[in-house]
Amino acid sequence: MFNQFAQLPFVPQPEIGRKPFLWGNAVQNIQPIPRSWKGTSLEQPLSRNFLFKLGGDLDASNAMVAVCIFAWGGMRANHAQVLFSEPTWPILDKLIGVLRIKELNSPAEVFDLFHVPRRQNSLPGLGIAYYTKLIYFLSTHLDVFILDQWIGKSMNLFLGENLISFTGNWVNDSNNGERYAIFCEHMMNYTHQLNMDKHSFEQKMFCKGGRNPGPWRRIVKQKLA
Repeated sequence: MFNQFAQLPFVPQPEIGRKPFLWGNAVQNIQPIPRSWKGTSLEQPLSRNFLFKLGGDLDASNAMVAVCIFAWGGMRANHAQVLFSEPTWPILDKLIGVLRIKELNSPAEVFDLFHVPRRQNSLPGLGIAYYTKLIYFLSTHLDVFILDQWIGKSMNLFLGENLISFTGNWVNDSNNGERYAIFCEHMMNYTHQLNMDKHSFEQKMFCKGGRNPGPWRRIVKQKLA
C-alpha cells in the first residue's frame, strides 16, 4: 500500500476547520477570543503555519492556543464546553503549559502526559485525535505527529498490521506512549523514504476529506470501510 501511496501527488492543505472567533467565544468564557491576532483574522479558518507560530507566542494564553487548535481540528462544541469548564480546564491548562516550555524529550513522554490523566477520566472529551493535535503544534522540538483515524488507518495499511488500535473509527485509549513512539518512528522512516519534510508527509497521509475526498482518502475508505 505504501508504494501506491507514494505515487500519488502531494496537495498542500489549505486553511480548514471552524472560525475561532465565533466558535471559541461560544464554547468557553475563560477569555474573549479577538477577531484577529497580530494581523491574522480569527473570523476565518486557520492554517497550520499560524498554529505553529501561535504556540510559540508568549503573548498567547494557553486558552487562546487551545481554542485555535481545537477550532482548526473541527472539535464538537459539546466536547469543547466540557474541556474549557471546571474541573477539566485547570488540568488541561497545566498540560498545555508543560508542552509549551518544551522540557519533555520524547514522543512517549508527551503522549503519556495526556494518556495517563485520560485513563484516569480526568480529560473527558479529549481523545487521542485531539490531544495529539496539541502535541503536534506545541512540541516542535520533537518528531511527533497527529494520530487521528485517517493517519492511524493509513499507518496500519502501510505496515500490513494493526499497530494502531481502533474502536470503530475511534483511535482508542489502549494506544499508549510506547506505541505512539513506534508510530512516530515509522512516520519518520516513511518520510525519509519519500524524501519529504515531515509536515508535508503527514498532510499527504491525511489527504482531503469531505464530500469530494482526495485519492488516498478514497483508498483508505475502500480498504477499511
